[in-house]
Amino acid sequence: MAWAGRSSDDYIFSRYTIGDQLGKGGCGVVYEGRRLNDDLKVALKYVTKTQHTECIFIPDHPKPLPKEIALTILANKGPSVPEIIRLLDWTDHPDHFVMVLECPSPCENLVEFIRRHGGSLDEEITRQIMWQAAQAANMCHLRRVFHHAVKLENILVNRETSEVRLIDF
Repeated sequence: MAWAGRSSDDYIFSRYTIGDQLGKGGCGVVYEGRRLNDDLKVALKYVTKTQHTECIFIPDHPKPLPKEIALTILANKGPSVPEIIRLLDWTDHPDHFVMVLECPSPCENLVEFIRRHGGSLDEEITRQIMWQAAQAANMCHLRRVFHHAVKLENILVNRETSEVRLIDF
């Protein structure tokens, strides 16, 4: 993961193209994008800071980081784990932060995946998805990261391979 730590959106715009909106949540908006140097598909998450935005110190970073950035960094510390979304880059600003994340494709959250399968999944696919989600949660635990919202909306599933990614720390 490249450490950005820049204070201007110019850093993001000079390295990524920003495309269509993929989703919107309580504090942020996620856009599809491409890394300019290799055309890698990415997701760019823009989060507006509020007075309630928590920042925490983590090893190897001199300043406190927004909690979501910090926890995603810690969850990815050590050998890569395919079930945890990778943080590729980030910037922190006084009023917002931007996270550049891997964007597995074709993916949808588990709610959409279940809906697309008629509202229920067979036992084998359920076992496969739950095993991967449990692996992700266990790895977070081993890395001393508590994911505060393991829920269907925060589990991405590849529509073709059923591979899982835990998101939104």
